[in-house]
Amino acid sequence: MLGKRNRLLILLFLFGSVLFATPDDNFDREISLNEVLTQYKLKNFSVVLRLANRTTPLNRSENLALNYLRAHSFLQLKEYKNALEQFLNLLGEVPYKYEIFNNIGACYFYLGDYENALRYFDFSKTENPNYKIAEKNYILLRNATATKTLESNWISPTDFPETFLVFSSANADISTGWIYFYLGKPTEAIHLFKKAIKSDPEYSLSYLSLGYLYDSGGNFRSAIRYYEAALKIDPEYPDLWNNLAISYYNDGQTEKALSHFQKATELNPTFAYPVNNLGYLHLQKGDYTLAKKYFLRSIELNPSGPFLLGETYAGLSICNFHFSERDEAKRNKKDR
Repeated sequence: MLGKRNRLLILLFLFGSVLFATPDDNFDREISLNEVLTQYKLKNFSVVLRLANRTTPLNRSENLALNYLRAHSFLQLKEYKNALEQFLNLLGEVPYKYEIFNNIGACYFYLGDYENALRYFDFSKTENPNYKIAEKNYILLRNATATKTLESNWISPTDFPETFLVFSSANADISTGWIYFYLGKPTEAIHLFKKAIKSDPEYSLSYLSLGYLYDSGGNFRSAIRYYEAALKIDPEYPDLWNNLAISYYNDGQTEKALSHFQKATELNPTFAYPVNNLGYLHLQKGDYTLAKKYFLRSIELNPSGPFLLGETYAGLSICNFHFSERDEAKRNKKDR
């Protein structure tokens, strides 16, 4: 099976849309993720942290959303050490790390660890060079530390310009939209993603999110349209090329899928997902030699995801089985 389908998990930024609810006082009742989200949107961050420990059993996506809420609640309450711990734990769960890297940098900044703050802002902008928030944070902090401004007695992290951490309304809509998606409410999610586009037409994550949602729902033409719009903004982002290739493949446009997977590997030669996808594409075209080449290359890249590694070995096994069958047929023909 091609793909990196369940891979888009978006960092929750701070938002403040108001819903009306009151904290639950029945301490014996299990809490739904929706109730926790409501309290977060009401900016009742202490309540969020209390209710988060009483939720009903959650699936993996819902649990990830809950942990995002925890991390940002700690951040809003200025409990930066706890927020940092939560964000660091999230790193191993998500394939898109650049926004989490940025927020880890923010936590280190407020804790006064400017060296690590600078390092994580650099991680963020390196993973996605088009992510302007991290680039701005990196430049501001690098310049401040270079002139030793932050070491002066008259300035502290709380005095740093408010522009240091940028949380746009587009980010807020995307964050909320993904929680609704995790809750099984794609219509609400799509509405918020489109709202984010109106708020900031140059923010590629809005288009990327819509592309993923439409592809997941089987509307591949719409997915292609939004992925292509994202590429116009972030043309050097390999994940986008890989996602668009998957949608082309799902829509039956095999040759376009092939060229887009190849472009993803050109932009990032160590990106195992499109390499594995190229293996399956050639496998389905009957080119077992080339398919095996890509599967072996994918294994060499040592992908961290066990699911991807399992897929790669499965594809390699199919190739090896074909070659063994072919060799057996040749031997039988020779023995006649």
